[in-house]
Amino acid sequence: VPASGSLPAGTALNADCTITGTPAASGTFNFTATVTDSSLGTGPFTQTTGTLSLTIAAPTVSLSPASGALPGGTVGTSYSQSFTANGGTGPYSYAQTLGALPGGVTLSGGTLSGTPTATGTFNFDITAADSSTVGSGGPYTRTQSYSITIAQGAQTINLGTLSDASLSASPLTLSATASSTLAVSFASTTTSICTVSGTTLTLLQIGTCSITASQAGDGNWNAAPDVVRSFTVTPANLTINAAAASGLQVGASYSQANTAAGGLAPYTYTLSAGAFVPGTTLSSSTGVVSGTPTVAGSFSYIVRVSDSQGPPRTADTGVTTVTIAKGNQTISFTSTAPAASVGGAAYNVTAAASSGLTPVLTINAGSAAICTLSGGSVTFQSTGTCVINANQAGDSNWNAAAQVQQSITVGAASAITTSVNFSTSSLGVGQTGTA
Repeated sequence: VPASGSLPAGTALNADCTITGTPAASGTFNFTATVTDSSLGTGPFTQTTGTLSLTIAAPTVSLSPASGALPGGTVGTSYSQSFTANGGTGPYSYAQTLGALPGGVTLSGGTLSGTPTATGTFNFDITAADSSTVGSGGPYTRTQSYSITIAQGAQTINLGTLSDASLSASPLTLSATASSTLAVSFASTTTSICTVSGTTLTLLQIGTCSITASQAGDGNWNAAPDVVRSFTVTPANLTINAAAASGLQVGASYSQANTAAGGLAPYTYTLSAGAFVPGTTLSSSTGVVSGTPTVAGSFSYIVRVSDSQGPPRTADTGVTTVTIAKGNQTISFTSTAPAASVGGAAYNVTAAASSGLTPVLTINAGSAAICTLSGGSVTFQSTGTCVINANQAGDSNWNAAAQVQQSITVGAASAITTSVNFSTSSLGVGQTGTA
């Protein structure tokens, strides 16, 4: 074993005087070794060597790709380049140690990536370092110089479809974007129909208006292909206005006007979306929605007007939303109270509600001893006042009706009369006869 000094980490002096292992450090290592024999008696005997030296060379770290120009890139196009280190002890770290990377491109791990934002040739150094510790002579590094040339990017213009527009909509504002984010310019190729100043489009007369969108490029971007859009300039806008509704209750008289202007009369009105209040209809010639609501709740609809141009132009109202309240109903008896007496003829009582719902008939509690009700038939059992209640509780469309009553005065039972007629006849002993 070494008597003094030390061997490189990762190595050992063996009993057979050999040194084996994988050095984990570089440099010159000085040591002495002691040798002991196997003799007996006065032995064993030992001998220490003089100073010995072992030199471990530093590892060579390599980096690929080789120094020089890397593949070029383009402004606006994603770029990626990987670096790989070998030799020394992994894993490796990478850093830009000189120069400048293209704008929009960064080094992360061993990969250079991003989207370049400017043209030019960019020179820089990349240094790879292994994981050796300082005490072992490391870390060991490799630095190489590179360059990337970024060319002008290709750009496009996004100009959406231009919808047909009325003369009454002038002036309009044009809007388009370039993939480069540079400003887009506009020009009219039909100056008798429309003209352009900056992004303002002025309509002059009906016809076809054609607009060209351009972007000339700059030091970083090539010129974009022109984009042309055309649309039809139509007569003054057809408009329609929805007025507030009245009669917002079940059973009331509902009315809601929709009035058109512009375009070319006469107009035709139709339902565009939603649903009218049940019980109401739209006049196709006047635009008035009217009728008698039959259902409570919230209802929304849009009315469309079409003019007489060829082809017709159309316009829609905003959403008309109305809330129909429950209706108020009343009850009336449809049968006439009789002149009643105890034990007299039964009374068939009937009643009706203005809602069309069926009233519920009951004997008032205070009249329970005077009269009874079964299946709509009232019978009279004692004198007094028979009071019949009529109620209707309503439903989802109708409020409950106010109770109504029908009172019947019940008189005493009529006197029972009878007459006996006797006829003269002779009866013998033990015979019977009839009077």
